[in-house]
Amino acid sequence: MSVASDNRNECNTILLVEDEDAHAVLIKRAFKEDRLSWVFHHVKQIKDALEWINANRDERSFLVIADYLLPDGNGLDLARNAKSPLEVGYPLVILTGFGSEKLAVQTLKSEAMDYVVKDGEGLRSLPNIAKNVLQKWGRIVECQLIEKDLETHIRSLGEEDYDLEGTHLSQGNYI
Repeated sequence: MSVASDNRNECNTILLVEDEDAHAVLIKRAFKEDRLSWVFHHVKQIKDALEWINANRDERSFLVIADYLLPDGNGLDLARNAKSPLEVGYPLVILTGFGSEKLAVQTLKSEAMDYVVKDGEGLRSLPNIAKNVLQKWGRIVECQLIEKDLETHIRSLGEEDYDLEGTHLSQGNYI
């Protein structure tokens, strides 16, 4: 499977996890002004986000943009204590109305791929941030696929080498 075949680098689907309707409207408007066509799914709670993610995980690639403070937790709960973005399972961007260095560090340590403050500049730059995150995600997935292919190839070479050694020894030909 290649990255191009599963369209991870052409993702235009966004799950927006935002409990404030006014903020959701502003975020969608910022993406509407972008030249690309984005498809939004909007939920207001972590529970609903997890249900949507589980229902759509195998069908398509998507970007999750989640507010930090939500009624049933925080956006970092979607990272599920992952140790890499691949463990998260999808690209995740965290939004917050109250930016702080501590929260930015916590966000990146959680393996979310970016952190955006919900101010005018942050919201206007969100489509570009989304594109950058999706490009980075595509490279991460591509590297994972290459590593798996390499491991498979190395294993098959080891098995071939073992078969060759067994053949030479059984025929009395020693190297």
